[in-house]
Amino acid sequence: MAVYAAHLTRTLQGTPSIFQVTAQEALGTTVKPALRKLIEYLAEVYPDKCGWCVPWYDELYLLFDCCLQYHYLKHYAASFSESFYGLLRVPTTVSSEFNPGNPRLPEMLEYGSVALLVLVPYIKDKMEKIVDRWREDDEDGRLGKSKPDRARKAAIKIYAIVHLVAKSARLVQAARYMTGATRSHCPELALLGVSLRDAPLLHRDTYTWTGFFKNLLTGQFR
Repeated sequence: MAVYAAHLTRTLQGTPSIFQVTAQEALGTTVKPALRKLIEYLAEVYPDKCGWCVPWYDELYLLFDCCLQYHYLKHYAASFSESFYGLLRVPTTVSSEFNPGNPRLPEMLEYGSVALLVLVPYIKDKMEKIVDRWREDDEDGRLGKSKPDRARKAAIKIYAIVHLVAKSARLVQAARYMTGATRSHCPELALLGVSLRDAPLLHRDTYTWTGFFKNLLTGQFR
């Protein structure tokens, strides 16, 4: 009950609830697989024009996601999913470069946010695919006792341990966030020195999808 009361107080003070931050994270993870389904459908209907997109989908999405996230960070000080839920990123320490009236993250935090939002998931997906392939080979008995195969078996175990540690760290950070012990709900934002806050109502409607696609076509992202 005390945890809930503290959680409610933080929400009323402008700090997003754990439900808001987990909901925006869930939204962020659904965009890539949803677009993949669309690309696969277009590749089946128009194989000559769109067939090449399927094997290069990860790289195409990397480019699209980089433009999308940078646009939202520039104009909203938030990722696409954070902005959708009316949130923005603020430095956890006082910064002369951050103006609450017209929020935009300091340049280093902005670039760091792009890297965490775009590059880290891309690298993680690539590593998961490689490890999953090695795991299948190991289960099917295709990995022998050669040095490369032993290295692959060790990599599978190390990846499983790192994955478990990362999940545990996120749970601990979320628990600390709910009790008010930290301002950042996940380890990534804590390491970056950023937390989420409710965005001002007027700031939420300043930019639109039209503006994003206009900037995308003209290349004006500065």
